[in-house]
Amino acid sequence: MCGTPVANYEYEWIKRRLYASTTTFDLTEFELNKLTIVYTIIASLWLMLPLPASSNPISDSPEDLLRSWLLPLSQSQSINAKKSFKGDNTLVRFYEKHNFKLIWFNPKGITPQGKDLLKILANAAREGLNPTQYQVSQLEPIIQNLIWREDEETSAPLNQIIPLDIAFTRSFLKYASDLQHGRMYPKEFTVADRPGITFFPEIATIRLKTAVRQGDLKSFFAALTPRHTEYDSLKQHLDRYETIKQLGGWQQIPSGPSLKIGIRSPRIPILSRRLLITGDLPLAQFSTQDHFTESLEKAVIRYQHRNGLEADGIAGKATLDCLNISVEQRIAQIKLNMERWRWLPPDLGPRHLMVNIPGFELKITQNHLPQETMRVIVGRKKRQTPLLSSTMTYLELNPFWNVPSRIARKDILPKIQIDPHYLVKNSIRVLTGWEHNSLMLNPSDIDWQKFSTKYLPYRFRQDPSPKNALGQIKFMFPNHQSIYIHDTPGKSLFKKEVRSFSSGCIRVEDPVTLAQLLLENQQWDLRRINNAIDSQKRRVIVMEEPIPVHLVYFTAWTDGRDGTLSFRKDIYGRDQRLLAALNRKAPQTLWCDTDNHLSGGLLHVTRAVNSSGREHQNI
Repeated sequence: MCGTPVANYEYEWIKRRLYASTTTFDLTEFELNKLTIVYTIIASLWLMLPLPASSNPISDSPEDLLRSWLLPLSQSQSINAKKSFKGDNTLVRFYEKHNFKLIWFNPKGITPQGKDLLKILANAAREGLNPTQYQVSQLEPIIQNLIWREDEETSAPLNQIIPLDIAFTRSFLKYASDLQHGRMYPKEFTVADRPGITFFPEIATIRLKTAVRQGDLKSFFAALTPRHTEYDSLKQHLDRYETIKQLGGWQQIPSGPSLKIGIRSPRIPILSRRLLITGDLPLAQFSTQDHFTESLEKAVIRYQHRNGLEADGIAGKATLDCLNISVEQRIAQIKLNMERWRWLPPDLGPRHLMVNIPGFELKITQNHLPQETMRVIVGRKKRQTPLLSSTMTYLELNPFWNVPSRIARKDILPKIQIDPHYLVKNSIRVLTGWEHNSLMLNPSDIDWQKFSTKYLPYRFRQDPSPKNALGQIKFMFPNHQSIYIHDTPGKSLFKKEVRSFSSGCIRVEDPVTLAQLLLENQQWDLRRINNAIDSQKRRVIVMEEPIPVHLVYFTAWTDGRDGTLSFRKDIYGRDQRLLAALNRKAPQTLWCDTDNHLSGGLLHVTRAVNSSGREHQNI
């Protein structure tokens, strides 16, 4: 607690004033630390604590007082300095850029910019963010209960408005950073794999000057949101699903036999209403009849397409289970994927290649429109395909496969121990190591039984052939995880709806067409590519026009052509981990404790939350 304690009767009066607009209030719902926060905030605003005499008295100017409040923060370092921005140093730099002038308040009260900021923060949910993270519920009632009014001639003491101005700046910095880079920052996105990223604080302080001067905070924040049409489309669908929620959501469809053409059931009108609500069944075709019509079958097929289900027009168990996912869950899913868009580079490239892992899909986009879409196979749950952004620079025809050590030990060695001829049958050679001048060994001279899945001193290399695990083409983009896109001899797996079978790399269904698209400006047509493959000689082709590659994890996204919303299963469980991380309560302290106040009791804002709002999670 900082400052002079408030008497019980004073606190009760403060509590009544602070929550006067609340119809019901159960104190047990708030944690003790939140109660302490409110207590401290009000104490700092209502108790006039004079500054003592000093050998170096502080000037009465707002700039000098604000500088004095921030001085201890500039001399300290954030405990998370190695992981993210130095929280309080960001705050100090922010005011330095503005010559230590108050931004959101003046002696007459809250400024127009302060009012605009409150409105924007209160509407953070429209961006898929949580307004409570930006102290809106705490700041609004405090401002409403200030002892001065804008139409009064008296001015408020600076030791009332300075802490509020700093609190507003904290909320501003956190919201701006959350909008631009997201609340969570996955470890898998390394700087090397995510070129072109520019951290937020310096940009924000420069742009804010113009926004404040022009009175246009709305445009300032709009410029920080992802500049991707898919993000804007998700935002529109979020509004739509929030409206559906306000209207009561949708009814659960009771379990029972599959619903299909020729079936009569009292569950069919419920199914029809469910598909009507999400736009899969046109209003003109809606019916309350209890028989399954052709129009309803088409609606079921459309829904199945949007949700990655077998599109057979039959509402079986898998389809009904999907239909019964609540609107609240879908809203949360949309918000999670809006967060993921904030992790991506601002410019994906006018022409880029994107692999959506849960969608099992590769898409080439040019000028914001899909140019080609292909099925892919991604890593299984124990060997997940990572997230990354890189640039594809070359491809190989008839590639060698240098088998990763883990796969050699865990997958291939057990097969050799069962069948000594396994290596020869699959055109796999044994080398002494990974050096360029490694020697080739005769596999029949090696006692494979003495090795285990924990120790194998050799390197395996598979020669180019139809049996090669990489198929006949490999597409390369530099990254630390040694991930690439390649062909595969196992074509039958592409017929499955769920395609998580690889060891992390991406297998593409039609590699020859993909190669032709990527090399179309280098005089490599399909005939020339196929002739080179038929030669069975390894050939490296450097791309004259490298293409950005983004491996992403979207369980909700929109179609680039018509904005159709699609959902997919969370195959790696990343939605749940991200949701749990986002729902963790961030520290809410805005004011200091008694160990960090300026001499004489003038309170200052302490480092409570990293001003960038950044948290590191492996998600």
